[in-house]
Amino acid sequence: LKEITDIEYKFAQLRQKLYDNQLVRLQTELQMCLEGSHPELQVYYSKIAAIRDYKLHRAYQRQKYELSCINTETIATRTFIHQDFHKKVTDLRARLLNRTTQTWYDINKERRDMDIVIPDVNYHVPIKLDNKTLSCITGYASAAQLRYPGEPVAEDLACESIEYRYRANPVDKLEVIVDRMRFNNEISDLEGLRKYFHSFPGAPELNPLRDSEINDDFHQWAQ
Repeated sequence: LKEITDIEYKFAQLRQKLYDNQLVRLQTELQMCLEGSHPELQVYYSKIAAIRDYKLHRAYQRQKYELSCINTETIATRTFIHQDFHKKVTDLRARLLNRTTQTWYDINKERRDMDIVIPDVNYHVPIKLDNKTLSCITGYASAAQLRYPGEPVAEDLACESIEYRYRANPVDKLEVIVDRMRFNNEISDLEGLRKYFHSFPGAPELNPLRDSEINDDFHQWAQ
């Protein structure tokens, strides 16, 4: 019985020693955890730090990319605004130059028209018909016949631009003769211009506008 009691006592001591060793180990691990020197805790810390660094790196890269996109968009927007501004300025300058040039041309044209008054002269040039005599055109060789209302005029009669009241009438013949005389006189005048003046008389030369006159015109438009 004594031996059994000793065995139980020794077993109790061994168990208490095991418990003490576990407590010491746990206290040691707890102290290492508090101090941050536990190996497994260091492994977890390293994993957490790696994940944190990875996320921070991605966040920094994303922020850098977003800033780069904002910078590119800003540069593109400014470039577009500048180009649009220069285009509008160029178009406005072109419109102003065209309008100013047209106005300047109209003013000078009006000045020339006021200084040189030329009457409107219309030249009627009768058409010569092949194989047609004056009597055939006027119908003077035959008796006068009244034209009916709406009756078409033959092409060889209408070409002379004479209002024929009869199919054949001496009055029509006289109009053709007078028209021929006017035509010959006009040809004689033109031949005289060619012979003595070598051309039509030209318009007088006009002095160009001075800078002061141009500035005065601009000031008046601005008002």
